[in-house]
Amino acid sequence: MDNYEELIQIVYDNMLDGYLRFMVTDEEMAIFANSKETPEFIKQRKKQWIKEYIEKNIENTNKLEIIFNLIASFEEVDRVAFLLELVNHTKDIEVFKSIPLFPSF
Repeated sequence: MDNYEELIQIVYDNMLDGYLRFMVTDEEMAIFANSKETPEFIKQRKKQWIKEYIEKNIENTNKLEIIFNLIASFEEVDRVAFLLELVNHTKDIEVFKSIPLFPSF
């Protein structure tokens, strides 16, 4: 849908309001999960939403930690791309200390 960014944000916000903020739930992971059948344009839209989320929340370490908990479970190439996105927006070492770089499970 053309308003995919808004829809992802609504679902993401609703899930965060309902769960403990220090753990990633299966439902949150499902928002960004892909399968072999997932069309490439949908994968790209999800990636674009995450990049914009990082940029919008660059000053909010808690939100960055939550989104990077999700990103930590992505394939390495995507994790690196999102870390580079973060580097493009901040050089604050404290931000990098608070985000996970690898899956916790």
